[in-house]
Amino acid sequence: MVHIKAFFDFECSEATMLKRLTARGNDNDNLDAFKNRFANFKRSTQPLCEYFKKFDKLVSIDAEAPIEVMGRQIQAQID
Repeated sequence: MVHIKAFFDFECSEATMLKRLTARGNDNDNLDAFKNRFANFKRSTQPLCEYFKKFDKLVSIDAEAPIEVMGRQIQAQID
């Protein structure tokens, strides 16, 4: 048995994720593959978010924010 204190949900729009993906310049990534992976990710994690929200253990992090801001958000929740 594991005691889970928090479940972190890094919230980021599809548009931002696509922008970051294209900035990487990986030739293996294409728009159709990205859209499929993003949809699968959302479909897989949404039930977990809903579950942990019921128990007040869901922590939403603004993943659109700069990395320094995200780091502060995460650290504040850990503290």
